[in-house]
This record gives sequence, C-alpha cells and structure tokens, in this order.
Amino acid sequence: RAPGNAGGGGGALQVSARGAIVVRGTIDAAGAGGRGGDSPTVGNRGSGGGGGSGGSVLLESPIAVRIEGGTLWAGGGGGGSGATSSDGNHGRAGNVDPPTGGPSPGSQGGRGGDGGRDGMGEPGGSTSSNNGNGGGGGGGAGCVVLRTPGAAPGTPAGLGVVRSGEPIVE
Repeated sequence: RAPGNAGGGGGALQVSARGAIVVRGTIDAAGAGGRGGDSPTVGNRGSGGGGGSGGSVLLESPIAVRIEGGTLWAGGGGGGSGATSSDGNHGRAGNVDPPTGGPSPGSQGGRGGDGGRDGMGEPGGSTSSNNGNGGGGGGGAGCVVLRTPGAAPGTPAGLGVVRSGEPIVE
C-alpha cells in the first residue's frame, strides 16, 4: 500500500447452526490500521490514512452460543499519522484498549485517531505547520451478535448478547 492509504475493513462472518455453537478460539473481524502519510515531497508532507472499520460477526443457534476460552473481536483500526511513516495499529483480538493511531511527529503532522472499540473511532489530529498534514481518523467499531431463543426479555427478535466492537472474552 502507498503512504496515506486507508486500512481495510474487517469483513463479515455469519454462522447459523441447528445445534449449539461453542467458540474456543479467536474470531477476528477487526479493521486494519491506516498507513502513515510519509511523503518524499518536502514542501507538502502527506496526510495519514484512516483506519478500517470493524466488521460483523453473527453467531446464531436455537440451543446455545457459548464462548469457552475464546475471543470475538470487531474493533476499528487506528488512523495513520500525518507526515511520517507511522501506521495506525490494526484492531486485534484480545486487545482491551482501542487500537491506537500513529503517534504525532511534532509540528510536521497530526496524530492518527484511535480505532473504535465501542462506537466511532477518534478523529485524526491536526497540525499548525504550513507544510504538514493531519493524521487519519480511526475506524469505527463493528458489531458482534450472539443470537439464541433464550434471550433476555425486551431484546429485539431474540437477540442474546449484542456488542459493538468491544471484545467478548471468556
């Protein structure tokens, strides 16, 4: 990827089963980090690329969906920093904190925004330099849904656990 390119989105996974679903590993639908805005042009340093948004995970079973030592994750990727080659971090399974954006290179460029863990990603930072550019924004969180018929009262259409980007770790 070229400098300043955006990170890719997290994709989607749906598993619909007749029996129980048991997750013992990692299901990772996180977005990729944006590239830093490194530019060979001295007069105008590049802007950072935005982080990719988190994807979607839907697991549905008429019996049960259990997470046994596994992790489900759909967070957004961090934005790349402006005017440097510092990429944003990829959203990743088991990461309790949001994926961080690329660090600020000082007056030449802005910091990349953090990726969303439970909602929107942060905007990228700005710069006061005449020849610098801002960091890319963090990608928004995706969605993880576990659907079973034994849902809590008041949840729509039998939804059991609904999370937005935040990792489900058991």
